[in-house]
Amino acid sequence: MRSKYFILGFNDYRNSKPFREIVDRNKSFQFNYERGRHFAAACPEIDRVKDGKTITYEALDACYSCFLNKEMI
Repeated sequence: MRSKYFILGFNDYRNSKPFREIVDRNKSFQFNYERGRHFAAACPEIDRVKDGKTITYEALDACYSCFLNKEMI
């Protein structure tokens, strides 16, 4: 959730932007971007993921719940 690509995916989904393909050697960037989009879709009540440099408690709790319920991988 700290990845800038996770936040980018989250914000792109919230702003109804089309899917971006992250071109980089490291495939985890694309994975984090897509995970951010999935998180935004699974948790519409979360407005933001980070508050400054820290992750909000609500976002962390919602993400943990999504993993436990297998809504996200």
